[in-house]
Amino acid sequence: MLVVGGGITGSLAAQHLAARGVDVTVVDREQPGLGSTAASTAMLQWEIDCTLGELTEIYGFDRAAQLYRRSVAAVQGLAGLVEGLGFDCAFRPRSTLYISAGEAGPSALRDEHLLRGRWLARSVA
Repeated sequence: MLVVGGGITGSLAAQHLAARGVDVTVVDREQPGLGSTAASTAMLQWEIDCTLGELTEIYGFDRAAQLYRRSVAAVQGLAGLVEGLGFDCAFRPRSTLYISAGEAGPSALRDEHLLRGRWLARSVA
């Protein structure tokens, strides 16, 4: 199997295939990790582009909460992979800080806070 691109996406695809016994070759026109991965600062986040409130409006709370849980689980899975493979890299889990640059008023921030509290209570249970 040929994987084109040695950044985070190509590397994870190659690792996934290799772990399942597929012979994999990775090619990249640059040194691995220097393309769009480096341009994006290679920062991985569990936070997605929509607030929990926006997702709740689209999908309802249960489905929105599930999407957030899956996003958290994906980053935790990556952390386990990095640790399990013994990679010496700068992977460091960080807490989330929600900042509104005037995009949301006080009531929208309060509502998002309440939804995240509700989500967290379900995630811990």
